[in-house]
Amino acid sequence: MRGLLLQWLAGFLPWPLALVLSAGVFALLHFNLTQGLSALVCGLALGALYLYTGSLLCCILAHAAYNFVSYLALLRA
Repeated sequence: MRGLLLQWLAGFLPWPLALVLSAGVFALLHFNLTQGLSALVCGLALGALYLYTGSLLCCILAHAAYNFVSYLALLRA
């Protein structure tokens, strides 16, 4: 999402709109309202991180950490 879609959209749209659109697509690709809402928030945060750092590695590590924390939360439930 960030390496292709966000970067492409930011080439011709204002960055806030590009960020919201790419996060929206990321959320829709989860095909589930509950996951979609958290994916939207995560997509906004990761997209902002990408725009700020220009690094996909930061986004990959942050996404992995988010998924790990979510997994731990499920184990405790």
